[in-house]
Amino acid sequence: MAKRDDWDDATIPGPIDPVQIGAPAWLQQRAAAALPPPQFQRPSSLLTFGQSASSGALGASVEAGTFGKHTDAGGRPIHDAEAGRAGLVSASNAASDDKRGARSSSRTRAVPEVPPDREPFQMLWCDPDKARPAVARLRTARKSNDDGWVGPKKAEKTEAGDASARERRDVARLLGCGPFAEIAGLGALLAESVEDTGEIAPTFAAIRGEIVIALDDSERLRTLTAALDALATIDKRLSDAVAHAKDVSGRKLTTRESIDGATRRLLDAHLVLSRSNSELEQTVDQALLKARAFQRRDVLGAAHVRIALVQGGRSVPAYVCADASALLPLCQRFRGVALVEVLSSQDDTEVSSFCVRPVAIGRSVTAF
Repeated sequence: MAKRDDWDDATIPGPIDPVQIGAPAWLQQRAAAALPPPQFQRPSSLLTFGQSASSGALGASVEAGTFGKHTDAGGRPIHDAEAGRAGLVSASNAASDDKRGARSSSRTRAVPEVPPDREPFQMLWCDPDKARPAVARLRTARKSNDDGWVGPKKAEKTEAGDASARERRDVARLLGCGPFAEIAGLGALLAESVEDTGEIAPTFAAIRGEIVIALDDSERLRTLTAALDALATIDKRLSDAVAHAKDVSGRKLTTRESIDGATRRLLDAHLVLSRSNSELEQTVDQALLKARAFQRRDVLGAAHVRIALVQGGRSVPAYVCADASALLPLCQRFRGVALVEVLSSQDDTEVSSFCVRPVAIGRSVTAF
């Protein structure tokens, strides 16, 4: 049998005349009124419907004249059965892909957009008993929102009967929406809270900025001394610094100046042997973070962990209850938000005239 490439245009039969085959009169009339019959000849190319149609829509391909046919030099259509069958298969596959894409997109849950003035955060710790009065005082001062934020009435209806969930949601709303206070304006907040009797009413504020965890200076000196003890035998200056550091850290009572002086003497002696102290200090700080050797202060009637809230170059000391120290991340510095009670200074060694006691802490999430 001859191959298709060996066929000649003369071997392809021409159109059939309905009169010659004795067709009925009604068929002959329709054939006469129809367009000129197509000229069957070998197509010059093998373009298919699936190759010519980019959108996969059947109607668009038919209107464009690409549904399994081409035209000759005279503009008359040339039908290609193979191209037509290939076009139908491509159209069916494209329609199936469109349906699967529509079903998968309908199953995908829409993620609500966060307004640009809000930072997504994760709640690290919250004291519900102390946060309750903060929510009551700051609820009236909360800014009005017209961007679809769920108001307190809707939240109460959605979580009816669950008081703890409502309180947590109210705290989260304050941490996420504010109003936020500036560290430079904490004194003005206290002045506004003076009552007729002269007593300052409990003052609360939401502060957004960087949270810095202060490490214990005494433990830092002991860890640094242990790290450099092995090198003390090769340098006289470092040996004297290590001996002095051991004497300071072994005292029962010592001043902050003595601890800072011994630490600086160790670092200066190590700098003679090494070009930089950054790697040594980073290693020591990581060890203290893993051991959760945080600075602690006995203030406000109990032991508290000292951290600092930093905002725009200003900082204020913050005292977190000791139970919350286990919930803080192993990061010495991270961006977050805190709902705090504003107080006057509780430590004369602090530079700031004010301090804060957090009742809820959240960590900002900037990458998903």
